[in-house]
Amino acid sequence: MGNLDIVVRLTLKLERAKKHILDLESEWTTFLKTKPYHVVFKDDLQTGERIYYVERVNDIPPVILVIVGDVLQNLRSALDHLATISP
Repeated sequence: MGNLDIVVRLTLKLERAKKHILDLESEWTTFLKTKPYHVVFKDDLQTGERIYYVERVNDIPPVILVIVGDVLQNLRSALDHLATISP
């Protein structure tokens, strides 16, 4: 297996990672549109400070977690191919 074959596989892995990243951006945008968290505040009458806190946070959808795993796997695989290129 020559260096050219390795470079082709490395490039394919990187391109696949880019595709997964685009999918991730789309899924993340859709998730954020659901307003997955709720922030509320209380006024502290003694100090005059307003205190914000997160009251609710929805779980991240499993599809997002799977896509993140795919991105990482493809990037790790590309690094493996890069490491096998002979000087």
